[in-house]
Amino acid sequence: MVPKKTLGARRIVHLGNVGEDKGYRSKQLASKFKDFQFYGIDLKDIDSKQIDHPSAEKDRKLKKLREARLNLQTPKNLNQIQAEFIDGLKKFENESLDLVSSDFSVGFYKREYKPENLKPNAEKGYEIGHQYVYFGSGKYTKKIIDLVYLKLKPKGKLILYYFLDKQNKNLYFKRNVEHAFEKSKFKYRMEEVNITKIPVEYRSFYLLHFMDHKIYRIVAIKE
Repeated sequence: MVPKKTLGARRIVHLGNVGEDKGYRSKQLASKFKDFQFYGIDLKDIDSKQIDHPSAEKDRKLKKLREARLNLQTPKNLNQIQAEFIDGLKKFENESLDLVSSDFSVGFYKREYKPENLKPNAEKGYEIGHQYVYFGSGKYTKKIIDLVYLKLKPKGKLILYYFLDKQNKNLYFKRNVEHAFEKSKFKYRMEEVNITKIPVEYRSFYLLHFMDHKIYRIVAIKE
């Protein structure tokens, strides 16, 4: 259990933050907001250099940028938890978090316990369609959203990003998150995101990689 800090900083949790650039976005935000306490939850270790998704590996224009980001050190106010999302969130006491966020993770994946499953599943999804490989992701998404609600303080926020590809082949992603929020206790809004308004230094590898996709954000508040 990660205990509450009665006199501590605001507590921010990033779900699925490691990505392909060793948690760059989490590191940048933690470096800027030194008075906040950040936590990342991901199956991958934050020092992992492995690329798990075929489309990311083929994105040659971002190769140099990614390699440069791998050298960024982890700030002292960022603590990484290597676990799947539910097990990771259970380490926090109820009503102990100020903000939880997810960039393209919650809603996309089914429940996985081993990081070595990420790459083969991503490759299968790339070939035959993610909705078939990640069967069960809808129920998993709902469980995560409900658990986040318990862990947030009153007036705490959940900010979740999801994307639609050009051919709308990943509509299950949109359905998963919409269904989860419709059935939740959150008050929320959905909006399309203009990525150009997000400073480049705070864009994750995938936010840059998906520039030609439609990006949506859900902002939810626990009342």
